[in-house]
Amino acid sequence: MENVSLISGQVTLYERVNPFLIDLDPKGRIITDDGYRPVCAGKYSLVWQGDAVTLSVANGAGWNETISVALDERR
Repeated sequence: MENVSLISGQVTLYERVNPFLIDLDPKGRIITDDGYRPVCAGKYSLVWQGDAVTLSVANGAGWNETISVALDERR
């Protein structure tokens, strides 16, 4: 999910538990500079590796930030 305000933005990673339910506990969060929207700008990468996912986004200040999480094994 990507949110933006006038002074900052935020990209939050959630886990879809099944086709109908998304776990509302955030798996990771990245704050961006000056309301920058990296997902809308296409400045991100999402890499799946086994049961782990890595999300990397440009933060609007000239560098990338990364969230890596192992997916829940409840399934």
